Amino acid sequence: MQIECVSTKESAIKECDAIILGVTEGKKDLGFLRDFLSENLVKRIEKYFTRAGAPIRKNDILSFDGDGQIIYTVVLSKEPSMENIRQACGHTVDFVCGQVHRNVAVLADSFGTKEGNLTDRVEAMAEVIDLALYRFDPFKPKDQKRKDLKTCQFIFRDGKDVTKALKAVEIGRTVSESVNFTRDLVNTPSNELPPRVLADRASQMAKECNISIKIYDEKELQKMKMGGILAVSQGSVQEPRMIVLEYGDPKKPVDFAFVGKGVTFDSGGISIKPSDGMEKMKYDMAGGAAVLGILRTAAKLSLDVHIVGIVPAAENMPSGAAYRPGDVIWMGSGKSVEVLNTDAEGRLLLGDGLFLAERYKPKMVVDLATLTGACVVALGTVVVAVLGNDPKVILKIKEAGELSGERVWELPLWDDYFDQIKSDVAEIKNVGGKGGGTITAAMFLKQFVNYPWAHLDIAGTAWAEEKKPYFQKGATGVGVRLLTKMMRKQ
Repeated sequence: MQIECVSTKESAIKECDAIILGVTEGKKDLGFLRDFLSENLVKRIEKYFTRAGAPIRKNDILSFDGDGQIIYTVVLSKEPSMENIRQACGHTVDFVCGQVHRNVAVLADSFGTKEGNLTDRVEAMAEVIDLALYRFDPFKPKDQKRKDLKTCQFIFRDGKDVTKALKAVEIGRTVSESVNFTRDLVNTPSNELPPRVLADRASQMAKECNISIKIYDEKELQKMKMGGILAVSQGSVQEPRMIVLEYGDPKKPVDFAFVGKGVTFDSGGISIKPSDGMEKMKYDMAGGAAVLGILRTAAKLSLDVHIVGIVPAAENMPSGAAYRPGDVIWMGSGKSVEVLNTDAEGRLLLGDGLFLAERYKPKMVVDLATLTGACVVALGTVVVAVLGNDPKVILKIKEAGELSGERVWELPLWDDYFDQIKSDVAEIKNVGGKGGGTITAAMFLKQFVNYPWAHLDIAGTAWAEEKKPYFQKGATGVGVRLLTKMMRKQ
């Protein structure tokens, strides 16, 4: 799909199948639409929105026939936020595409907000259009695949805005491409994406983006004594991989290190999960996929940063060779861990990954993981849990969350919680018992860091169980927009 930015003077708005505009809830004067639409049509729309009993709920879509085109109006809240703009724009473009329109125009000036500026708004709108139109359908026959839009025009009243908008569209689409790259990885069935293939996909992306990459296989991990990832993978016929990517000037200090959980399928191991819903456990590598997406975005945007990305990848399966409850394993850091539950495997991979990150002496580290069901219980599916050892790092992530729409909520990581992961036979155990499961999992990870660090639990946000305003069911690619915004802001 092609996105164009034009002014009203040069626009080919009459060649479009449909026109999309935003109408703020409660707004009676729609005179600004006369720059784009006929006087008669504007009066009809104004009359409808001012009549008693008209539906004015946020994100409602109403259609009007006029001048050989269909006008789709989406209702914005009284004081639209940037996220309201994202939801309204993405939701409407997806709806219009489903109505078999192929060439649409978006009246960009009608999607106004007090937050940000013109470029922020246009960037966000371009970003969510690609996110909303995304479909994962490589396994479907061609006749079941939905046809996409051919063109989408952003129309502006002021021609001076067009140049700024073009750059904003380019940035927004670059970010969304990386999010969708991440979603493709997460949506791919586990038989098509074992650790070895995930590493191959990472290598291909790194080559395309001029990113350095090193992949450690099982023998190398044994030499490195990475006992966490080795223990998790030993029940599977699929060998583990430790994927390490580096972008930026290697002569400069590492600004950011990102570590992502890469469990390509999680059966729970010996502590096997219930069969109901187990098919979704292909998404247990969403944190690792997000790290790949973040590195891709940084390279595509040519960000002036030095980044390391680490993805410990393994498959957690039950077999005669699998690690067991009661086992004691030695992590790469040299710490001993008593395994009480083999379904608490992600923290074992991350422990090794976080320890490896220390080699690069990063200024700050962020890990991402679909780590705990407790996070879903505590926060549901609309917000990411953040915990860490440095208030400044957490504040940066919070601010980026508000700007990107991938919001976060901080949970405490007080030393009191350490008592729950003390072991009678080793230094620590891999579960902390009932209560505070998200916190005790983060407390486990904290034992492997010696730098400013934050942990993002994306268990509730990495997968959408139902359609959302600009996401279909399935992988969301959460974390890419959030941490890209954090890097760009810094």
